[in-house]
Amino acid sequence: MSLRIAVVDDNADLVESMLDVLHHLGHQAVGATNPSAGLQLLEDHLPDVALIDVSMPGMSGVDVAKHVRGRTWGQGMVLIALTGWGRAEDRDACRDAGFDHLALKPVDLDYLQVMLERVDACSPHSVPVATQAARTGLPFDAARP
Repeated sequence: MSLRIAVVDDNADLVESMLDVLHHLGHQAVGATNPSAGLQLLEDHLPDVALIDVSMPGMSGVDVAKHVRGRTWGQGMVLIALTGWGRAEDRDACRDAGFDHLALKPVDLDYLQVMLERVDACSPHSVPVATQAARTGLPFDAARP
């Protein structure tokens, strides 16, 4: 299992740590520490999966997700929201922006690994099954591995 994964978070230490873990798991991973650079990274690398921090200065992760979903190249990308917020309204905002999953910080690595295994099992994908499920209006927890 090897996926192309991008991590976009304003916390440079988190990005570096996530990249180390993802490389250790055998994935190709790249990262950016601000939303603008993250959008460019996503367009340039077209990863299978993007892990995006919801709360970043300047442009939120919700805005990044909406931008990605508005582009042809972003339709099949699996988007995972990284957040410290787990309220129902936060989950709804992430789902409505086009995120497929939500991972609460600190990210549970077992949960992340299961999500990535599911993505890999569905690849290649034009519109991931997870995205279709997320857009049905079901609570995010219904898609949780």
